[in-house]
Amino acid sequence: MSRIETHVHYRIQSGKLTEFKAVVDGLAATAQPAGACLLRCDWFVNEAHGEAIAMTVYRDEAALCSHLEQACHSYGCMAELCGQIEYEVFGKLGEAARRLLPVDNAVTLHFATGLSDARSLAECDCPAVGAIEIYTRFDIHPGKLELFKQLGAQLFQIVDDKDSGTLRYDWFYDEANLRCVVMDTYADTQGMFAHMRNAHDAHEKLLEHASMTTQFLGELPGDAFVAVEKYEPFIASLHARLTSS
Repeated sequence: MSRIETHVHYRIQSGKLTEFKAVVDGLAATAQPAGACLLRCDWFVNEAHGEAIAMTVYRDEAALCSHLEQACHSYGCMAELCGQIEYEVFGKLGEAARRLLPVDNAVTLHFATGLSDARSLAECDCPAVGAIEIYTRFDIHPGKLELFKQLGAQLFQIVDDKDSGTLRYDWFYDEANLRCVVMDTYADTQGMFAHMRNAHDAHEKLLEHASMTTQFLGELPGDAFVAVEKYEPFIASLHARLTSS
């Protein structure tokens, strides 16, 4: 699979959020529109926390290099406005491409498994309006990798067999096998609720062997928010999207 996806978490300096958003708006206005090479470029903002998430999907490594070269100045300005940037790359990059990344400590993750009927392919590019997109990161406890993978495989099989409203359920592991990231997308709240019912018990077992961080990307419908409110969810609203020309 040649496509490359990135998830970038920006922790913006206090008082710099408005300036950061202006840089994003400028990038969205001048960058090459999403299309054959740049499949997705969405920016999400959590105003309360002063944080932003960028989700980008590239056709291949060459597309990533082209975009980063074109937007080098914008990404440099963003870095100056941030106290911390966490950069994750889903896919294999060569050394030339890695040198173009705006940070030196990007984490590379490899694809492990996804839904068997390939219903997630288009959703990986750009989730439809009304879909619920979730990013979940598991930091695996020391010495628990094999147990985590076994329980993760059981959880994945439940979802693959039973979830009809789950559009994407992709699992990735980092090179050190210390981090697992799951990208899931649901058609609507009914799909998310069905997943929660189907996966609850297996998910609880998984959490015995890892800590979890979850991000909801986009607006969360009221009934879905009520269902997860007690967990104090991190919700980032869509701020800008590069669309196809």
